[in-house]
Amino acid sequence: MPCISYAQVHDPTNEINDQQIRDMSWGPLRMVRTWPMYIINGYKFHTDSWSQGKSTRNSGVCTRGSVYGQPEDDYYGILQEVIQLEYPGLPIKQVVLFNCTWFDPTPRRGTRIHDQYGIVEVRANRRYNRYDPFILASQAHQVYYAPYPSRQRNLVDWWVVIRAKARSTVHAPTIERPRDAYQADEEMSVQPAAVGDEQLDTLRDEVGEFEWVDEYSFDQNLVAGDEVLDVEEVEDDEDEDEDEDEDEDEDEDEDEEEYEDEQSDDTE
Repeated sequence: MPCISYAQVHDPTNEINDQQIRDMSWGPLRMVRTWPMYIINGYKFHTDSWSQGKSTRNSGVCTRGSVYGQPEDDYYGILQEVIQLEYPGLPIKQVVLFNCTWFDPTPRRGTRIHDQYGIVEVRANRRYNRYDPFILASQAHQVYYAPYPSRQRNLVDWWVVIRAKARSTVHAPTIERPRDAYQADEEMSVQPAAVGDEQLDTLRDEVGEFEWVDEYSFDQNLVAGDEVLDVEEVEDDEDEDEDEDEDEDEDEDEDEEEYEDEQSDDTE
């Protein structure tokens, strides 16, 4: 990646007017922030020192090489530091870097791939001999290293690379979708709905004939509490009540006449 110096950015002949580039040409601030862990790309990374003594180690890092998709060109290492840089000017510009120790990427000497099973292996006692420890955090993928249980001479120094799956991604088999959409191509004529503009003053029909309905005869049954009574039964009950009331009135009249007769006899 080409590096642009402060002098090149602020040279009027280069006509670089982007304020963000001009701010970054000053370089990052001297104060930085560091963390023992960082979550990005669906992975949770721990520094090597933070992983000591824990049941799981999340310090394995892999970054793509020059040829994407070729495992032998990738770089494998161990995360040592998580550093956040900040550049002057507004808006605030921050960059997170991973400081890693890299294994030797030389084929057959520091990195190899099993011919039959395609397993990637790195040599634990060999390191990358160039000073290039930093990568952007967004370029990091997580891996694990597992040593061979065998003590054979050709396996004792080699670790197997196991790639971790990001939590934010789901690996599902691709389903081939049909190219033709299930849609009828025939044109169908749609008749517009006729909407009248006539305004109605009232919903009552003044022209038709009216039929008066008794309020007690609009339904065949009347509901009284939880029991359903027939209209005829209700009318019979009402007639019986009226007869009983008449009998009671007659009895009361007879009692009054007898009482008056007794009073008249006493006076005589």
